[in-house]
Amino acid sequence: MVDGISGVDLIMVLHDLKLAAEPPAPPPTPWQPQPLPDPLTLLQDAMQDWLTETVQWWTNESLRLLRPAEMTERVRQMTTVMTSSMSALLWPAPRVSFNGPLSGERQFAWAEFSFTEVRAIRVVLGGTVNDVVLAVIAGGLGRYLRAHGHRTEEVELRTMCPVSMRREDERGALGNLISMIFMPLYVGITDPVERLTAERAAMERLKSQDQAGALYALTSLFNQVPPAWQAVSGQFTVPNLLLNTVATNIPGPQIPLYLAGHKLLALYPLGLLAANIGLFNAIVSYNQKLIISPTVDPQLMPDVWFYTDCLKASFAELRAAAERAAATARLHSSVQEQVAA
Repeated sequence: MVDGISGVDLIMVLHDLKLAAEPPAPPPTPWQPQPLPDPLTLLQDAMQDWLTETVQWWTNESLRLLRPAEMTERVRQMTTVMTSSMSALLWPAPRVSFNGPLSGERQFAWAEFSFTEVRAIRVVLGGTVNDVVLAVIAGGLGRYLRAHGHRTEEVELRTMCPVSMRREDERGALGNLISMIFMPLYVGITDPVERLTAERAAMERLKSQDQAGALYALTSLFNQVPPAWQAVSGQFTVPNLLLNTVATNIPGPQIPLYLAGHKLLALYPLGLLAANIGLFNAIVSYNQKLIISPTVDPQLMPDVWFYTDCLKASFAELRAAAERAAATARLHSSVQEQVAA
């Protein structure tokens, strides 16, 4: 129904920017919901929607044959899917304690960080806010696994990172317009700066390969499979050997929001578990805070609050490394000024 970006757009619509905001004017006529459709009407609407989308897709694909440039781009995207995802397909992700058959239980926790400090780390050590977050998660997972007796030397976990494919002119629209990338988590790199550098390099490589765009084009093909066939295929489960976890970062407003005169204090996101993935890292930023909120299956990961402690320790060591690097840079600059004087 919605993805992370459109979810934030809904939050912005529901909330005010001021504590004492004027209430909106009432509608000229009271709103009345439409009556619930009967099953036959639902079937009719579904068939019309599917037929419209199918005709539109086949029309676009048929006309694309007459545009060599578009066909070349489509071939490039499909090639990119194979080349950029080949390592993930050929080398299964290592199995860890939170990968296994899921129970019906769920728990979630959260760890709060200063968004100002996150941006300061990015400025000093390089990369993006998302690179810093992935380095924190990789460091936290490494600590967690070592505390439970797992060897992490040269171990790389793999996370699925959703990527918004929403164009600027599509902001404000609902729906789900996301793709994904398969991102390595270098849990075996204990040096925080080296780990951030590795995460940054991997993300830049996947961006340059346009893995997200290529996978988006590929998944759009499956949308043309008739719903009845999709229902049948859903009865068969394929073991997940590609991913260990999910990490989705949703940028929110960096100003306080209000609802009916009450301040929105924080956002704590929850994730959906599936496919033998018992850990979902949901990340959201709001009002100068960045929150990592893991949702877990407690049968696979019974100590979720210990994991958040590992995330905090990972962030602290990365922040300390950035502070040392900044101090060294200031000292070097001061020496150069004195030599020049």
